[in-house]
Amino acid sequence: MRVLKWLFGGLLAIGLLGAGTLAVLSRDTPPSHPALAEADLPPTIPVRDFFADQRSEWRHRVSADGRYIAYRAVHLGQEVVVLERRDGTHLGRLHDVHSHYFDDAGRGLLAFRDGRLWLIDPEAPDEESWQDVTPRGFNHYFIENRPTDPNARWLVASRDRNPAFAALYTVAQDGSDKTPLIEN
Repeated sequence: MRVLKWLFGGLLAIGLLGAGTLAVLSRDTPPSHPALAEADLPPTIPVRDFFADQRSEWRHRVSADGRYIAYRAVHLGQEVVVLERRDGTHLGRLHDVHSHYFDDAGRGLLAFRDGRLWLIDPEAPDEESWQDVTPRGFNHYFIENRPTDPNARWLVASRDRNPAFAALYTVAQDGSDKTPLIEN
């Protein structure tokens, strides 16, 4: 019985691989029906353009000082592109980022990735220089404010204690020093 499952699974995998290969190789095939082959038709739009338009850009964010722009784009997958606003100098690309926004305190770009909150210097967006500023001591949290002072504290809501009610905490902007404010 186990051999039949493996055999069926192997045949299924080979069939899917063959169908995928055929689809890729025939994606730009011109029409073959005589009525269509002789017709004066506009160029066809590849289906991939509907799902992965390489010109797509969205969720533009400008830094508090107006110096940088970060936006989502499609380039072999979704990524966040960071530019210098004044002359459009490309500073870097961030991959696998769930969401992003500039810190109102002017410290840099904040990005969520793999359940962590990262502070990124737009001038050096390489992953080696990212700083983990995830509020520590929480399973689930929401940052409720965006302070403009780098020394101010974040107001964090969490339902870790009781799923029915959120408790409020203050946290330093580096993610440390969790202090209860209002516990429900």
